[in-house]
Amino acid sequence: MTLKQHLSLTTPLALLALPFLEDPLCALFFWIGGVLIDIDHSIEYVWEKRKFPVSLAAIESFFYNLELKKLYCVFHSYELLVALLAINFFFVQSSYGYSLILGCLLHLITDSLTNQVHWKSYFFFYRLKHAFALGKMLKKELR
Repeated sequence: MTLKQHLSLTTPLALLALPFLEDPLCALFFWIGGVLIDIDHSIEYVWEKRKFPVSLAAIESFFYNLELKKLYCVFHSYELLVALLAINFFFVQSSYGYSLILGCLLHLITDSLTNQVHWKSYFFFYRLKHAFALGKMLKKELR
């Protein structure tokens, strides 16, 4: 999904949740998790293209036109979410942490359902196993 699509989905959900939350900041953390996880696209773009500053249009073109050779996207990882959940559960126990994790989970699920890569590509170890090669991440009909 594009950043605009993530904003269009996450913003209303965060606003709808507000009346049911003890602390309105939880909605903000949900929104942050659901949208700002895409910062890794910017990092990857700068790393591969060696261009800075960057535009949102250039980043989206880079990813959605499959101009990249390898797919790292370090924040797009279910393993990272499990690690964050464990840290939050065992050490922090913060409703903000859970809200952030739920936002990230929403982001990963919607990306898994709508993007051009196979759903397994949202597991870091799957990408690592395939040396982050984009060709191994694409859905079969796009290879």
